[in-house]
Amino acid sequence: MVNPIPVPHPGPLLVEESEGRVGVDARGLSVERDATALDRSVVAMLTSGTAAEPNAQSRGILDLIRGGLPFAALENLVQAVGAPQGEVATVVGMPATTLGRRRKNGRLTPTESDHVVRVARLAALARELMAGDPSAARDWMTTPHRLLGGESPLRHASTEAGGREVEQLIGQLRHGVFS
Repeated sequence: MVNPIPVPHPGPLLVEESEGRVGVDARGLSVERDATALDRSVVAMLTSGTAAEPNAQSRGILDLIRGGLPFAALENLVQAVGAPQGEVATVVGMPATTLGRRRKNGRLTPTESDHVVRVARLAALARELMAGDPSAARDWMTTPHRLLGGESPLRHASTEAGGREVEQLIGQLRHGVFS
C-alpha cells in the first residue's frame, strides 16, 4: 500500500533561505540556488567519522567525487537514509558482488561516488524538509509515495532523472506547491 506523503514538521528550517538550496519558481519547477550550504551538509554526512579523509571538509565535493569517496561514505549514507546497505548499494548502481570488493578495497569509483553524493544530497534535503529530524527524514526517504509512482524517494533516486524528481518534490513540499 502506498502511503500519502507526510506533512513536513512545522518547525523552522535549519538552514536559512538566504544560504541557498533548491527552491521552486513561479511555475512550480525546481530551481537550484547557491548550493554551498547544502554541499557542506552532504560532505559532512558522507565524511563524518571517516579517518581515511582527514581533510575532506576542506576539499570541494567535486574533488571528493573525482578522487573516489572512501567506502565509509556509503556506510554513512546507509545510516543517514535508514535502509539496508544492499538496497542503498542497488540505488547507487552497485551490485552485491561489487559491494564486497569495494568494502575490501576501501574506496568507491568516481561514478559510484557521484551516485552516493546524489542520494546524500536528497537525504540532506529530506532532513531539512523535516526540520532537522533525522528519524522523520529516514522515514520519508524509505516510504513509498503516490507522487513518485508508488516508489520510495530512495528507490526513485536510482537514476539522475528520478533524483531530480525527488528534489523537485522536496522543493514543492517545502513551498506548499502540490500540483
